[in-house]
Amino acid sequence: MLTAVQQEKCLGNEKNKTKLIELLVETLTARGLEANTATEDVDLLVLLTALTTPDRNAFFMKPGRGNIEDKVYSTRQLQEQPFSGSNLFIRSFTGCDTCAIFNDNKLSILKCFLKMPNETKAMPGIYYDPNSTLDAVAQAGEEMFLTMYQDPPIERDLNNHRYNSFVKSSTKVKANLASLPMTKGAAKQHYFRVYIHMQQWLDNDSLNPTRWGWVRDNGGVLNPVRTTYLIAPYSVLI
Repeated sequence: MLTAVQQEKCLGNEKNKTKLIELLVETLTARGLEANTATEDVDLLVLLTALTTPDRNAFFMKPGRGNIEDKVYSTRQLQEQPFSGSNLFIRSFTGCDTCAIFNDNKLSILKCFLKMPNETKAMPGIYYDPNSTLDAVAQAGEEMFLTMYQDPPIERDLNNHRYNSFVKSSTKVKANLASLPMTKGAAKQHYFRVYIHMQQWLDNDSLNPTRWGWVRDNGGVLNPVRTTYLIAPYSVLI
């Protein structure tokens, strides 16, 4: 059956996309080919690139559009990129598909990471280590954030940077408070969730999520800890 609408609109409908995937799986299986359905999109590309061993190779095709031809990538090719050793960290730190750092897209953060000093680029190693402590993860995460925000070396404190950003923003005609960096307390919980997320990707399921940025409600469902700090000074809250 030929569709009467553009491909983007057709596949923008979740039911259409699901039916197409099911049809592809049935067709491949009928021809004797093994077919598995992934529940993740970009995360799958990142995981395969990071975790495929050197003796194996996985291929990905990016469909072309208009005059642009299809392009094929391989895990070996992607593993030769300068950021390949930290791609799990970059993907998780920037929020995957569920959230994002305000006013920064993933491409701009990747470019920023490539320009960072070597000592800062070594910080993600703490997130790959299954024995890292809470303090080590928090310290490395804050260093990463401050470098991304191009904070002066004299300060190196996220709350100070947030305050200075607020002062600069308040002088503008249209101040956007949503663009301010996270508070130190909120950012720390973000670092913890990044760490346990990466450890699960690396097949380490031994960590207790309630120690790493999550809390269980009365029904046992995990919810993210927004911050462990007061939302304002106590003198303001009373």
